[in-house]
Amino acid sequence: MNIPSFTAEASLYKTSVHYYSAAILNGGTGTQGVWPAQACDPFSSDYVECLCRFQGGSFCPPGAFPGECCFGGSICCGGRCCPTGLNCADEERGLCCARGLSPCGGICCAIGQYCADPGHNVCCSSNEVLIGGRCCPRMQACGSRCCDQGYVCCGGECCPPGSSCCGLERGALCCPQGSFCANASIGLCCPNDWKGCGTACCPPEQDCINGLCTPRCPAGSVQCGSACCLPEQECIKGLCTPRCPPGSRRCGHACCPSAQACCRGTCCPPGLRCQRCPEGTVDGHPTFSYVCGPPLQNCCAEASPVKPENAWEWTQVKDVVRETLFSRIYRACRQVEALDRTGPVL
Repeated sequence: MNIPSFTAEASLYKTSVHYYSAAILNGGTGTQGVWPAQACDPFSSDYVECLCRFQGGSFCPPGAFPGECCFGGSICCGGRCCPTGLNCADEERGLCCARGLSPCGGICCAIGQYCADPGHNVCCSSNEVLIGGRCCPRMQACGSRCCDQGYVCCGGECCPPGSSCCGLERGALCCPQGSFCANASIGLCCPNDWKGCGTACCPPEQDCINGLCTPRCPAGSVQCGSACCLPEQECIKGLCTPRCPPGSRRCGHACCPSAQACCRGTCCPPGLRCQRCPEGTVDGHPTFSYVCGPPLQNCCAEASPVKPENAWEWTQVKDVVRETLFSRIYRACRQVEALDRTGPVL
């Protein structure tokens, strides 16, 4: 420490001048030396600031830190001096960060990171989210959980490798390895070699018929709903029905002789034919009924409109050029007239 020269007066008599060290400022980094007390009044409120200026520094008033004397162009930040090259990132906290870094509580987030939790000084990368106080890769985030790598997120639960997710509509369910999700609405898991069937799992030797596990029919028989038809039977609308004998034809569940017409599941008596007759309209479309009638009588004649005077004769017109409700009925009647004696199978 440099001590100023003493005069003869000072060497012979007790001097009234006190000396104070300025090395207490800035952690002893300021100009070292002993300065006369008259330079700054030790009882003044700006005593420390005065000593800082006396050394050629810039005083940083108290904030988050008690205050320092800054030198060399360093920046004041909340009662402390940021080292050269650092910026004041948070004045309130007195946080100094390098250029390009962002504050996060009491730390600085690196480039490519964001402040996820300033209260706990947590910085996460851009492809991470904060879960449970730690950074979790977005691909592994699962509600309030962070799944380990290889796990599958299933409605907020983490399914281990090899399992599958099932039952999201009624809560998370992980189907174990060797099974699959057969019905997600109820969380039904079935073994891989089984099949899902509504609310149940069918073993390999059974088939799912109308939502029920049904034993498989033996060879030579035909599956018909939940039943098995014998070889001499056939499945007609879910029912096992005896096959029609030779020379007859199928008409619904009945068998019509070849000389009789089939009319919507009914065998017409001999000599009658199946006729399609207009009844009315539904939503602008014509409706029809099917009846067995004599071949020389036309059921459409009674439904024909009344012909006003000097009107055109509909039976003499070859075709209709405009699409109307009556034109559709007219074409239907022409088709009925064109039927053969026995009529088609309807």
